[in-house]
Amino acid sequence: MLTWEPSQSAMGYKVYRGESPGQYTWSVDANNTTTFIMDGLADCTLYHFATTAYSAVGESSYSNEVASWARSVVGAVNPPSVDPGTQVTISIIGTNFRTGSLVTFSDPGIVLQSLEIVSCSEIRAGISVGVGTPPGSVDVTVIHPNGVAGTGSGLFFVGSTGSPPAAPEDLTVF
Repeated sequence: MLTWEPSQSAMGYKVYRGESPGQYTWSVDANNTTTFIMDGLADCTLYHFATTAYSAVGESSYSNEVASWARSVVGAVNPPSVDPGTQVTISIIGTNFRTGSLVTFSDPGIVLQSLEIVSCSEIRAGISVGVGTPPGSVDVTVIHPNGVAGTGSGLFFVGSTGSPPAAPEDLTVF
């Protein structure tokens, strides 16, 4: 979502978008609002945005330019679960993972130790899971350098990852 401060005497605003700085190939009239939700962005593409204000007299010059990829989409985590008290490297699978992004977890018992953006669709993260981390689902969030974030809810689990216990032996009937 794009937001901007209102311009005095503006009747409305236009939003501009392009794939090169200062070169806008698309625009839309945002009417008299100071927010705009940008849909239809291609994955793994850096976009540049600017706005103008207009009135009955004409259109202003461009605002400052901001750049961003589309919001990250977190689709899967492998392995999908780990035990408390372990250190492991996980793969986060999705799209729009930009160089410089960060990864956070909804459980503070999971600490990020290392991070590698493998591609726009994979991140490898070394994590440690505290011994006292309670079992349960964990949300994984990928945050772009400019603060735009996407969250995969409940895609990761802290809890037993081993095999089920062996069947009881020596069953006896009385």
